[in-house]
Amino acid sequence: MADDAIDSDIFDDELIEEDDDNINDNNNHFEPFREMDEPMSGAWNLVVSDADWAKLRQGFTPRDMDDRWVYRVTPIDRSGVITIHIARSWTDIQHYALHVLPAKDGEPETTKIIAITWEQNTNGIHITQEQAQKEVIIITRSILECDFDNYPDDLEWFSENHRIDRNINKKNNWELDESGELKEP
Repeated sequence: MADDAIDSDIFDDELIEEDDDNINDNNNHFEPFREMDEPMSGAWNLVVSDADWAKLRQGFTPRDMDDRWVYRVTPIDRSGVITIHIARSWTDIQHYALHVLPAKDGEPETTKIIAITWEQNTNGIHITQEQAQKEVIIITRSILECDFDNYPDDLEWFSENHRIDRNINKKNNWELDESGELKEP
């Protein structure tokens, strides 16, 4: 989970014809989200199981107002990468994009999320690559029921930079101690 930023220009936006095995029909018509204001991209190289890849490439369309996230999948580009866009459902504001290199035929369990793009400035709060990765894992485990076996199960949502926890912690006057643990006032 290094914070190695990469040039987002490596992702070729030119699309090629997609075969029916790679993307569900519900997602073949991609409607773009609102662009990120301050996107940042970083390498990830997270191996994804075939079961998780099947869930990711299906995307997710909210059923009602209680579903707060939407996942849309773009067709494969010339470099072989499929991008999964994750946005808030009510506003269509994109927060994350996962750049996935699918497994080659006959090579099971080799699909990789090769990079992540995220909104690094959320209402004035800087979001690190590590925090963006945690948020994607937590949200995707919840909504798509992906396991992400190669990622720790004991993720904590807390980060001193995270907007939700930051507001709660200010309200309750909680702080981090030297070891990074929350301490009561």
